[in-house]
Amino acid sequence: MEVNVMGLDTGNGRIKAAFYAADGTLQKFAFASVARPTAASALEQTTRPFLGSATEKLVHVRDVTYAVETDSTAIPGPTAGERNEGDDFAMRPEYDALVYSALLRANASTIGLLVLGLPVYLLKYTEALKRRFTGTFDFGHGPRTILRVVVLPQPLGSAIALRLADAVQIDAPSTLLIDVGWGTIDYLTVDSHRSRVQHDRSGGYPGAGAQIFRRVGEMLSRQYGERFDGVDQIDDCYRRGVPLRAHGKSIDLTSFVDRAKRDVALEALRKVRANVKTTEDLHVVFTGGAAPLLIDAAPEIFNGVPITLMKDTVFSNCHGFLLGGIQTTTRTRK
Repeated sequence: MEVNVMGLDTGNGRIKAAFYAADGTLQKFAFASVARPTAASALEQTTRPFLGSATEKLVHVRDVTYAVETDSTAIPGPTAGERNEGDDFAMRPEYDALVYSALLRANASTIGLLVLGLPVYLLKYTEALKRRFTGTFDFGHGPRTILRVVVLPQPLGSAIALRLADAVQIDAPSTLLIDVGWGTIDYLTVDSHRSRVQHDRSGGYPGAGAQIFRRVGEMLSRQYGERFDGVDQIDDCYRRGVPLRAHGKSIDLTSFVDRAKRDVALEALRKVRANVKTTEDLHVVFTGGAAPLLIDAAPEIFNGVPITLMKDTVFSNCHGFLLGGIQTTTRTRK
């Protein structure tokens, strides 16, 4: 299938994609950012046809075959594979495997414009990503072509979606978008009515949702004397409002997460508050999959400032990338 524009938010926690299908319907999907190198052992080769998942994609990158589970509901186990949260994430072969798997999940043979997102403080990789993903590739599933690549700071996707899709009333002169992801927090300050980025009041740094759930795991380990390394399981159970079942126990996570998220939120938001300097001209908008975990602490840091949570925090960035990409291609044709 040919896709004119695809928005791809390649986060440390999940890959999120948005595009319009051939019938004009808006398609969105997400899956965990885990690419596991497959073993060349006889055991792996023998058992895969019987135990492998139908939604698992095998992609070849730099002489290594990676397995990527593209089912949106699949939860990686504690030892499922590396989820890279380092600054070099976008330069790793696992990153390529995740992008290629998104193309397979979308059944895209040709993409006219791929709009990728990067954390604000990692935009130095922009040109490298453009070179890597522009062209025709065969990663084990026949040739796939990407004609053009644009790389944007992740919160800019939400800024575009806020303007074109969410229809949130912003009366303040400036809008501060705080994008809370799995591994990073990015913030972008823009002029509310001209969408001009205020570079001296924008930035980002590591640490977000994963930090909260790792802290919960540490609390559980201290209380129960066992290892609790399954941060994805902790995250999933908390979001679904069900007990965590581990080590033969059924554990209500509410009090643990409440304590952990407050500590992390206050520390993170104080950094943002210090870097944006004054707040008198701001309307704060939270976006990103982990935004609901931090927003409760926001009034304490941004006292008296209007605060809004975007409608679809998980897909806001990639949806905005899609809308912005369509707008760009339309202008180019004119």
